[in-house]
Parts: sequence; structure tokens; C-alpha cells
Amino acid sequence: MYELKILKALCANELHAYLILREYTVKKYMLILAAMFVIGAGNACYSDSMKLNQRDGWQNIDNQKLVQLVKQFKDAVYNKDTKKANGLAATIKSQYPELEGHGFAVYADAMGLFSKQKYLKAAEKYYKLLDEYPSSSLYEAGLEGLYDIAVSLIGGQRVKRLGFLKLRSYEDGAIIMQEIADRVGDGPMAKRSLLTLAKSFEKRGEFLEAYQVWADISGRWPSGEMGRESLLGMARTLHSAYKGPKYSATSLDSAKSYYKDVKLRHPELADEIDAQNHIDLVEQQKAYKEYNIGNYYAKVGQKEPAKIYYDYVIGKWPKSAAAQLSKKKLIELGKDKPVKRRMFDWWFNAKKTALWRTSQTG
Repeated sequence: MYELKILKALCANELHAYLILREYTVKKYMLILAAMFVIGAGNACYSDSMKLNQRDGWQNIDNQKLVQLVKQFKDAVYNKDTKKANGLAATIKSQYPELEGHGFAVYADAMGLFSKQKYLKAAEKYYKLLDEYPSSSLYEAGLEGLYDIAVSLIGGQRVKRLGFLKLRSYEDGAIIMQEIADRVGDGPMAKRSLLTLAKSFEKRGEFLEAYQVWADISGRWPSGEMGRESLLGMARTLHSAYKGPKYSATSLDSAKSYYKDVKLRHPELADEIDAQNHIDLVEQQKAYKEYNIGNYYAKVGQKEPAKIYYDYVIGKWPKSAAAQLSKKKLIELGKDKPVKRRMFDWWFNAKKTALWRTSQTG
């Protein structure tokens, strides 16, 4: 068996298909078996294949029928026409038995399970295809199948648990997306998977998880369009992850740093999103957090710590709204206001006085 060769053929609709040629040596002649599969949606693509034997030389093989059958099979699956899909799969396997070496039966089973919305079982089949047939012409189609499953799961599709409970399975979808990216590395499929996952986390308000994915994207593609988009994604998600003055402001500091990087490395993008305004907002939020700490100390009667925080806000962020509020608080703390006694304090002091008088008269 010779080394697997992959040639790209340009289709009429400007999509790419993959012409996979595998060479087998069989006693006195060599036969090249060709199988073309359209990856993704679109019109059918056509290409000619050749077979070679020692007696007749090169001969044409018409792939149009095979391409049409595969396209019809995929369409039937996505249209959830299980009966038609099963029939087409049986036809392809019977008319092209050589495809079995490419894991077509496993691929067909996975597609059938997907059409029945048995997403996790379909994913197991696709993983089997990828692991047991790594040189298969269906490898890319297997990745596409996993991607479709992941999109369905992070989109809210339910899966059966314990045989009868139908529950959402966002986590499974996220894991599949990440595994696709890890298998592909820095290929186009990895880009699509990670971008889909990051945007899905953001949409669901899981900003720290989204940040982790954007950071992964930045590590794989630090420059170009992906580097630009991931840098902004990291800034945006960490800024959105801040929950308010009662929580840690660590994410604010990091968000500010990323926004500054956007201004430095991508000035046009910085102007487009008004990065300076985001930086100013971060500063306002940090100022208000410190002001809020001062309020806490003032509330529990700790005047000196409260004054320290109010002074810090005024000095650090003099133009902020929190600074103006801090000035008012300092004026209030400077006034001597009568302290209202609690009933318990009055009773305790009265009791203490009575005991002292008793001891004096005794």
C-alpha cells in the first residue's frame, strides 16, 4: 500500500471537494480506487478518476453516480428522512464495497443516529470513524458530523438521560467542540469550532468560560483577523464577567489591560468600538468598588477606615462620580451627630448603676 495522497479539485460552484486516491498493489496490476465526497452543503461537484492496469492502461471512472448518491444520502439525513437515508446507505455499500475500508458503514450509522436525534450515540460513532480510520476519505465528513452534533447540543437540544429524562447537554456540546479543535490544531475546522463555542458561552452569559476559549484562540492564531477578534473577545468577556462592587475586581484590571492592547495593536478597531470609553468605564467601576468598601466601614461605625477609603477614591479617581460621593461622605463623617442608644445599652447601664449603689450601701 502506498502513501495516501489528497488532491484538491475545484468545483463549478467554487467549493472544494477532496479526491482521495489510494494505491493498492495486486499481483500483476495496480488498481487506483477513487472516491469523492462533498464536504458540507452545496451543489454536487464532479471530477474524473482513472484506473490503471498493465493490459489496458489508464481508463476513466465516472464518479457522478457515486457523488450524487452521497449527496442524496446527506440530504436525506439532514431532512430526517430515515427511510430514504437507510436505503441510500445500503445502495452505496452494495455498489461500492471498496468504501468499507474507509469506514463508510460507521459513517452511515452515525448519520442515521443523528437523524433520530440520538446525538451522543452518533458522536460515539463519529469518534470511532476518526480513531479507527484516520486516513479515511470520510475523516473530514466525520469532523463535520461532530460539529453538527455540538452545534445542536450547545443550541439547547435535549438528550435522554437514564433512559427517559430529556435534559439539555451544553457541557457535552462544549466538550465536542473543544475536541474537534484539538484534533485539527490550527486548521479551518478548529477556527470554526472555537469561534462557535466562544460566542455560545457569551450568549449564555458564561463570560469566564468564553474568555478561556478566546484565550485558546489567541494562543493558536495570535495575529491576523483571528488575533484581532480574540483580543477584543478577551477584553469584552472579562469586562462582562465583573458582577459588581461586592465582588472581586480582578477581571476589571485584566479587561483594562486587553483594551489597552487593542488601542496599541489595532487602532482602527479601537476607534470602531471606542476602546477608550471602555477603559474609562472600567476606571469608574473600580472607583465605585473602593467607595462601596468605605461605605461598609462607615455603616459599622468604623470612621477612620472609611475615611481612608474615601480619601483614596478622591485621590486616585478625582473626576469620577465615586469621588464626588466620597467628598459628601467625608463631610457627613466630620459632623458630630448624637448617637441613638439602643434599649439594651440603656438597660445594661441602668443595671450596672444599680449594682454599684447596692455595693456602696451594703
